[in-house]
Amino acid sequence: MFHPDQLIDRLRSDDAVRRRAIDRAAPWSAYSDDDLWRAIFGPSLTRSWMVLSDGYCPGCQANVNMYDWQMDPFAHPFKTQCPSCNDLFPRNDFEAFYRSGLGEGGLFAAERADRALLVDERGSEQGMGIDDGEGYRADDRVWRFIGAYLIYGHWKKLIVDGVDRLAAAWIATGDPAYARRSGILLDRISDVYPDFDFGPQAVLYERPADRGYVSTWHDACHEIQRLTLAYDQIRPALLADADLVEFLKAKADQYELPTSKDSPEKICDNIEQRILQDTLDNNEKIESNFPTTEVARILIHATLADGGTSAIPGQIDELFDDILTRGTAVDGVSGEKGLSGYAAIAPRSIAS
Repeated sequence: MFHPDQLIDRLRSDDAVRRRAIDRAAPWSAYSDDDLWRAIFGPSLTRSWMVLSDGYCPGCQANVNMYDWQMDPFAHPFKTQCPSCNDLFPRNDFEAFYRSGLGEGGLFAAERADRALLVDERGSEQGMGIDDGEGYRADDRVWRFIGAYLIYGHWKKLIVDGVDRLAAAWIATGDPAYARRSGILLDRISDVYPDFDFGPQAVLYERPADRGYVSTWHDACHEIQRLTLAYDQIRPALLADADLVEFLKAKADQYELPTSKDSPEKICDNIEQRILQDTLDNNEKIESNFPTTEVARILIHATLADGGTSAIPGQIDELFDDILTRGTAVDGVSGEKGLSGYAAIAPRSIAS
């Protein structure tokens, strides 16, 4: 067996691994630290699990159902794209409207935003495709372009992928700039993460949603696993980064944030308490198909224990015992139906 530092040395000596990690992190390298910090949004805007579950494009009228709308936060920030005609919605410059509404804590408040900005950028039919964050309404339907974009474009592709890929680039290269950028995202997430509650804040199938954080419960469970692993990877770099402290302390002072950021230890504590520990304290928000929730809790417990904020190897053993017992109870699988689907979740999670 290798010591983790030996494994990291091997990774960093592999040009192909380094090049791939750098390429995958490249979109985030184009962002300034301020841009990354501002990328995190709060829970004040209604999120939606789809634009419209049985909808169509308001432009070309083609059917665009469920998850078919396209989102790319790098090519088309704050836009969703019709897969048939490639038209972009909403038709207004939502980013400008959003920026105009930023206030206390650096977060959006609708009452602050300039509604004069809610106009069609192309000057076509008045009001067509305009979304103020609460959807575009026509024909007794609501197209939640921004609500869905916040989840699939911004949260998943820009923020969670960014935390993950920047952490991987730090592991592969040793360049502290990658860890710092990942840390900026994680610390800013920690400012708002406990306030996210998918149930009362979101829409799913045009109805009130169920539990979760930024995403609904099953995706929230996988997302916290990725955030936890990324944090565990970059923590040594964060603890040695004076530039990160200087940047985040300035932000905390500027926006009068409630948590102190004047030392590396306090920054790590913010991430551990307000993302990781908050998840342990609110298990129902990530309660998902067995044993993905148990895997998430094991990762969090192990990361907190490794950081010295918790000493609970017994709980990890109990969770592993439960996974192995229940996950192999029926001829080596969990007993859930669907051989290539649900039945495979438990052994796949155990292997992971």
